[in-house]
Amino acid sequence: MADRGQSEAVGFATVFGIVLLTLTVVAAGGVAGLEDVRSHQQLSNTQRSFAVLADNADAVAAGAPSRATQMRLGGGTLAIGDTVEIAVSGTAVGNASRSFSHTETYEPLVYSLGDSQVGYSSGALVRAERDGAVLFREPAFVLTNETVLLPLLSTTHTDRTAVGGSSTLVRTVRTDRELVRANRSTYDVTVSVTSPRAAAWEDWLADRTATTCSRTGSTVTCTLRTQRLFVSVDHVAVSFG
Repeated sequence: MADRGQSEAVGFATVFGIVLLTLTVVAAGGVAGLEDVRSHQQLSNTQRSFAVLADNADAVAAGAPSRATQMRLGGGTLAIGDTVEIAVSGTAVGNASRSFSHTETYEPLVYSLGDSQVGYSSGALVRAERDGAVLFREPAFVLTNETVLLPLLSTTHTDRTAVGGSSTLVRTVRTDRELVRANRSTYDVTVSVTSPRAAAWEDWLADRTATTCSRTGSTVTCTLRTQRLFVSVDHVAVSFG
């Protein structure tokens, strides 16, 4: 009887241990799943905030004196990202003396939450995750054999380089406008983007049917021939808080 009692006790302890372990594993998985859902929802909210920010930056570039955008951070960090460089050069077909080049270097705005990021870069919005990055808002660039239109929007930051918490206000003010080139003649044009998210830029630029693109490291270079050319730069100061 004692052996039987001991066997029942051992059996009960074993079953109880298995049940407890199962509940622990399920609970841990459930918490991780809830965290993933929460992070995904927060990134979606931030994407919407960035879309408003991009529209406001466009309005400032078009002549509005300033704009303020409420950004929901949800525990993430809004910061100045690694420098991005956009270079454009062109040579008039049949007249090599009519050539030009311009390089614009600016500071993108980047939101980070865990391994995910959402960034604003010269009108484009980029979402980056572990498995890659994609432009989910296109810049206002036109790249066709009829027209190349590059209205670059160059952002600089006037105070703090990063901010956290639940939300912050992002202010944008245009400080200068620069007309780089405007011609109605045939040009061979080269456009290069150097960015930490070069793969996302390459995917978007290569999808322009007029362009031929290649990527070396963090630089994407595209070439095309066009009949009209317009390049401008709007300089916009960005501040937090």
